[in-house]
Amino acid sequence: RVSELITFGHLSTGASDDLQKVTQIAYSKVSQLSMYPGGGHLSFPLPGQQGAQIQKPYSDDVAELFDEEVKSIVDSAFKRTKALLEEKAEEVQRVAEHLLKYEVITR
Repeated sequence: RVSELITFGHLSTGASDDLQKVTQIAYSKVSQLSMYPGGGHLSFPLPGQQGAQIQKPYSDDVAELFDEEVKSIVDSAFKRTKALLEEKAEEVQRVAEHLLKYEVITR
């Protein structure tokens, strides 16, 4: 998604699976692993997972905190990835050219 923005100057819907995965990973990090400031020692299953309740086992204030923290994690990852891809633009170009020519990368 970031590479698409750098290369084409816009985002498309092509990375929707990536967005779902990064969002799920960030929510897991926050709600299940309490890996955020003030998280304490609590773990809440994600909706749809084994052990998850139909009603969330935390307050709306905690849900809002989770949402804000997840957005912060994803935004930070986007910015770090963009900076890295811009820094390594020549290497990214070489990999892209190799893949276009051979369709595979082997060691």
